[in-house]
Amino acid sequence: TKFDTWDIRWPALADDGRIVFTKAADIYIFDPVSDQVQKVDIDLGSELNLTRKRYVDANTSVSEIAIAPEGDRLAVVVRGEIFSVPTEEGVTLPISGGTPERERSVVYGPKGEKVLYLTEAGVEEEVHAKDAWGRGEAQVVQKAHEGVWHYQPVYSPDGQKVAYSDNSYELFVMNADGSGRHGADKGTEGEIRHYEWSPDGRWLAYSKTLPNEFGSIYVYDTQEKRVHEVTG
Repeated sequence: TKFDTWDIRWPALADDGRIVFTKAADIYIFDPVSDQVQKVDIDLGSELNLTRKRYVDANTSVSEIAIAPEGDRLAVVVRGEIFSVPTEEGVTLPISGGTPERERSVVYGPKGEKVLYLTEAGVEEEVHAKDAWGRGEAQVVQKAHEGVWHYQPVYSPDGQKVAYSDNSYELFVMNADGSGRHGADKGTEGEIRHYEWSPDGRWLAYSKTLPNEFGSIYVYDTQEKRVHEVTG
């Protein structure tokens, strides 16, 4: 044999005189009778190991943890599923219920009765609320919008409002049931990713990048629907 590229390796002789060998990532057969080299076409179907039912050690796959207001339980995100885990003694409960979609960015409501999280249950990401013990069906708080990537939804301390932002650089405020959504502010240089409610739930403080690429802190008044810059 003579090839312009790659060495041939591991030749093996068959009883009928043919020689099998490898070149690069392929297998070839040389037939001395015909003096021909033929590449062996190999098509291996995937064993689809990752789609089979299996048991994964959750301790190695924890991506997020949120603590309940009373400190008695944790909402834990493992491999795109949300579980309620006791901080001391108790049972572990599935909140998202084994859906095929990915859930993330979970947070407890102020009374610990509900959790708020992002899910890929729709065509794009949606904001869902569900019973913190996993009972019943999830409530769609905000429907999906094409091409939108969300950031952490957060309940107000009284549980009446929800704030979140997305990759359109906009910060939104809405009622806890998803109604009354409106834009509180919109960045020009990047997403608004950090925001906190005041204890009375009236004000929403957040950081926004200015055109000079420095950050400044703002507060949004939910009653007057006005934005105030706090730092220069």
